[in-house]
Amino acid sequence: MDKKQKIIEAATALIKEQGYDKTSVSQIVKRAGVAQGTYYLYFGAKSDLVTEIASSILHDQLARIQRQAEGLNLSGTVDVIIDVSFDVTRETSDLITFLYSGFAFDDSFEKWDSIYRPYYEWLTGRIDSAGPYSGKEELAKLIVGVTEHAAEAYYLSKQRQQDEETARSNVKKLLQRAIGA
Repeated sequence: MDKKQKIIEAATALIKEQGYDKTSVSQIVKRAGVAQGTYYLYFGAKSDLVTEIASSILHDQLARIQRQAEGLNLSGTVDVIIDVSFDVTRETSDLITFLYSGFAFDDSFEKWDSIYRPYYEWLTGRIDSAGPYSGKEELAKLIVGVTEHAAEAYYLSKQRQQDEETARSNVKKLLQRAIGA
C-alpha cells in the first residue's frame, strides 16, 4: 500500500472514531506511520481529505459491484448495485454525513461527477451490452442516483417507515420497471 493510501485509510478510521473536528493531521500521520511532511506532499490541508475519502469509498463500492455482477445481465446487475449500495451506505453512514457537509462547505459538488465518472462509464457499458437503450448514460445515472438516494434515506433518516428488506425490494421493483425487466 502506498503512503497516500495509508494516510487516507488512517484519516478515515480516525474520523469514524472521533469525528472530523477532533482529528488532527498529527494523529493521521501517526496512525499512518508516515512523517508529517509526507502528508503535505499529497494534501494541502485537512479538508482536502474529503474528496479522497469519498473517492475511496466509491472505488471500493464499485469494485464490489463489479465482482458480484460479473456474468450477470442488466437486471441482475441492478439488483447487485442496490444490494451493495445499501451495504456500503450502512457501513459508511457516519462518513457519508461528514462527506456531504464537507462537499457543501468546500463548495465542491462538481467533484462528485469526476468521482462517479468510472461508475457511470462501467454501468453505461453494461447497458450497452444489454440492448437498445437510448440515453444510456442518463439511465446509468438514474440507476445510481435512485439507489443511493434510497439507501441514504433509509440509513441516514431517523424516520424509517419500512424495514430494510422492504426498502431494498421497493427500489428493485422501481428500477426493474425502468429498465423494462
